[in-house]
Amino acid sequence: MGVSGFAGARGHESLRLTGGVRVRALAVPPALFGSTVRKLDVRSRWHVSVLALRSGGVDAEVDPDRALGPGDTLVVMGDERDLDRFADSLRRGTVRAV
Repeated sequence: MGVSGFAGARGHESLRLTGGVRVRALAVPPALFGSTVRKLDVRSRWHVSVLALRSGGVDAEVDPDRALGPGDTLVVMGDERDLDRFADSLRRGTVRAV
């Protein structure tokens, strides 16, 4: 898989890979503070994988049971359309823990 570009777009970092796959860094909104990656069930609901959790500017391995908090960023990968749907849901505040 090759890299075809990197850009800061719409308030988030975005890395485009070949085959329509992207990696994005999306800020965790306050409504999700206290929730966990496991409870958000991102993979089955939006078909997006969480690759890392950025906290304090450092990308770390994802602990699916760690509570999300202020300053956290989800580094996610998936098809461009799925990532757009997930990012839009985060912006609209419609992402909820299950």
